[in-house]
Amino acid sequence: MAKLKLQFVKGSTLVEVLVAFVIVMLVFTFATIIVVQTYQSESGLPLLKGLSYSEVWKNETIMSNSFFDETVEKSGLVYERHITNYRNSKKILQIEIHVFTSRKEQEIARFYYLTPIQL
Repeated sequence: MAKLKLQFVKGSTLVEVLVAFVIVMLVFTFATIIVVQTYQSESGLPLLKGLSYSEVWKNETIMSNSFFDETVEKSGLVYERHITNYRNSKKILQIEIHVFTSRKEQEIARFYYLTPIQL
């Protein structure tokens, strides 16, 4: 059997290992803080809530043929629906939904939908 040639590698001291460990832990800590703050950011959440409920409200409006202006408060947001004839056409309605903060302090979004009138 052949003999193995072993080469000895100089090991690190305990202080070097601890310093490297602290540096790695700091990097992971800051990365975790950044990721958590990014996921908990609610800057786009009202817009997404507004879009999802506006779609639901539009579909309910079309299915129930209730074409009149209305204001509803849902999920901490205020929704206003305005129905008009699209470019003075008698065959197409424009559904305009405005999304506001809870006290109508700020408009978050405005959505426009077109629907044909069922005669």
